[in-house]
Amino acid sequence: MTRYAFAVVCAVLTLTGISVGGTVAPGVRVTSQSSSSTVIEFTAPAAEIIQVHIGDQSFSAVCLQGCDASITEVGKPKVPTAAVLLAIPTGAEPTLNIVSVETETLQCARVVPVQPETLREDTEAQPVMDGLCYKQDAWYPGTLADVAEPAVWRDLQVAGV
Repeated sequence: MTRYAFAVVCAVLTLTGISVGGTVAPGVRVTSQSSSSTVIEFTAPAAEIIQVHIGDQSFSAVCLQGCDASITEVGKPKVPTAAVLLAIPTGAEPTLNIVSVETETLQCARVVPVQPETLREDTEAQPVMDGLCYKQDAWYPGTLADVAEPAVWRDLQVAGV
């Protein structure tokens, strides 16, 4: 049986313009703010583990309400991820520092791998798996959180976390 951990991440971003105590997105809350930083907190919703079968193998699909599986590399574990788009001051260069992390370890079968579109319809086919990835004893996908390069939506500068 393999263990998978889901994290509650508290991060410091160099952002302004978000009200303290406000909910930015489901599970994302602004906990403090100053002229030089904004602290946001992400709390993962309760995990739901669903047993799935591909060919003759059993896997666990890990579902977190409001979180999509944005890992699309075929054969890699299909893990849920959360993303939020935050408004930032024009010209700001956001940085991310993880302040604290709390984890909960769940006991489940192997996490279902991302499958090619053609295989999803074939109930007899064997799963495509990246065996090397599944054998590693490491966090996957590797980083708990990161911040994307700023972008502009009309007149508003934004950054994805």
